Amino acid sequence: MLMAAYRPRCPILAITREPQTARQLHLYRGVFPVLFRGERNADWTEDMDQRINHAMEVRRTAQSTARFRILAE
Repeated sequence: MLMAAYRPRCPILAITREPQTARQLHLYRGVFPVLFRGERNADWTEDMDQRINHAMEVRRTAQSTARFRILAE
């Protein structure tokens, strides 16, 4: 997780469907893993939108003016 090494001021939300990947991401400082258990969507862009919206709801750190990085697997 190269991005975490630079320690950006904004939180890094890492969205994954794999529980093991989410557990491993806990080892990186500043990375907040979000486990997405929803069904896969055939359209990649809609699937990505679903995962991003889920991450923002779960973390509740995203305010209208907040900045953050999102990584999706």
